[in-house]
Amino acid sequence: MKLNDNMREMLANEYVESHLDESLDVIARSGFVAVEDCYILNFTIGKIGNFSRNDFPDATGFECFVNSIHVEDLVSNSPLAQAVEFVRTIFNSWRESGVLTAIISADDLSVVTKIHLKRQGQSWLSDDVDDYMDAIVSVDSTEDFRGEIMKIVGE
Repeated sequence: MKLNDNMREMLANEYVESHLDESLDVIARSGFVAVEDCYILNFTIGKIGNFSRNDFPDATGFECFVNSIHVEDLVSNSPLAQAVEFVRTIFNSWRESGVLTAIISADDLSVVTKIHLKRQGQSWLSDDVDDYMDAIVSVDSTEDFRGEIMKIVGE
């Protein structure tokens, strides 16, 4: 897991473990559809519209664009905690081969999740997450996300 100081502080101050809101649970459990060698959340498949994989420099960029969820648009209480639970539910539901990477970014107005398949030589984020002004965390489906969060919040 990689996170910057802004996200560490935000998690320490704002994270409260909670059950995933039904609106996000439906999305997380909707599964994935393979599109042009990419994995797209069933819920977001309609976002593709006039775009195709060829409109992006790589598969990771395409997945991050389409698999982008603005959590604050779906829940009003504890959007950061809901984003964490959303990612955990997606990871627990993942049945395909390969490792998923989830990115959560947050600022004063929004909390956004992005999901992509981890690929050699492709990344949505720069190597140094401290370069980002927004709070940001990146975690792989093979990592103990809950355990790492609990270390940060001091439980």
